[in-house]
Amino acid sequence: MVSVTSSFFDAHLLAVRIVPSANPAFSTLPKHIGFLVDTSGSMSEYDRLISVKRTLDLLIQAKPAAYRITIVRFAASAQLVADAEQDPAILHPLVSSLVADGGTNLEAGILLLREAERRRPMDAVVLLTDGDVTCGSVTTTTGLRSLFQSSFPRKIPIHTIGCGEGYNRALLKSIAELTRSLHMYADVAEALPAVVGDILAGVQSEVGTAASLLIPPSYRCFEGTDESEYTIGTLIAEKEQWILLQAIATTTPATATDEIPTLVLRYTGSDGELISHTIPVTNDLRRIDIAVQRDRILSTQAMKQIYEAIEGGRPEEALTICKTFLTTLDASEATDESLVICIKAQFAELIEQLNPTAPPFGPPPPFGPPPPFGRQAAFSPPPPALLSRLASNTVALTTQRGFVSRMASGGSDTHSFSSPSQRVAQRDMTDSYAESP
Repeated sequence: MVSVTSSFFDAHLLAVRIVPSANPAFSTLPKHIGFLVDTSGSMSEYDRLISVKRTLDLLIQAKPAAYRITIVRFAASAQLVADAEQDPAILHPLVSSLVADGGTNLEAGILLLREAERRRPMDAVVLLTDGDVTCGSVTTTTGLRSLFQSSFPRKIPIHTIGCGEGYNRALLKSIAELTRSLHMYADVAEALPAVVGDILAGVQSEVGTAASLLIPPSYRCFEGTDESEYTIGTLIAEKEQWILLQAIATTTPATATDEIPTLVLRYTGSDGELISHTIPVTNDLRRIDIAVQRDRILSTQAMKQIYEAIEGGRPEEALTICKTFLTTLDASEATDESLVICIKAQFAELIEQLNPTAPPFGPPPPFGPPPPFGRQAAFSPPPPALLSRLASNTVALTTQRGFVSRMASGGSDTHSFSSPSQRVAQRDMTDSYAESP
């Protein structure tokens, strides 16, 4: 069962909240997860591949017996390491055999994983990589994104994990946003088991796939997209998903009583059937909860502007956007709500890191290179870690999946867009990782 509620915030803003309930018919189905693992030479640095292998071993231990795992490794070429394998006794040695060597040919990995997915359809794909693509006939962000899109046309979730600071942020960010999936910058080794645990628990508790909301002609998505159908992605039991719709301006301002729009939620159910829900506007959502979601969306827009300004070599502009938007959040009616408090912390730390007189933050993360010594010169280029965290947080706030983490290395404050069962899996996998040799 999927509970869908909608309410007007004001005359121009309409909120939709989706909360799926557990569906045993779906959650007991055997699932298939594909891993696309970078094993290029740079993955040997900072024990990145060792951390990936430990995490995969924990996943194999934690998965239901009927779940299948496919692993494709890619370096200068690609290799099918495990092909829809269920047996842990077979999977563990295969994971152990992974070694880091050579360049980075992501194209070869995508094509090999596509062949495996066509033989046995996958329920989720996880890409783990630490660097830019260095070889293959397709190496640009645009080309690789297109290759992913055409290789997996069923819109299965493609979760992306960047290990270290040198990965292609634009590529991993765009792939996750395209499929409404999780993207995480793994700045410390302990982030990997938390993310993979979140993904596994999400697959286990799916109640629907390829979900989307049909947008009435008189409305547009508040996130700024012009599509007539908003892509939600997978529906996970007990995990909230919010969509805000904005009335299209007309010569005569609309009111909440002028016209009640028809909202339709569509998704694929457990047996492959297409399910449609017509959503009544009941106006029983709390105004403060809608205000939180409004601020979440406005934050993603501000973060994207900041990211573009930094990438474009305009740190002064990025700093101004940060300060202005933090003032906006402080004045919001939702300023004391937990998610908004977390978002404000991100902007406060961004301001501190963009400040030309601020020293670099703390010790170097285990997955990244050490920062330069001394104080930053006036508006010197921000460290790559800042951009990686900014990209990761923007995706989490946009797709409502994964983690909004501290901008400073070593910070512990996070907000998780996860269900209760996903949060339990995060803790369990992280604890097991800490205890494993």
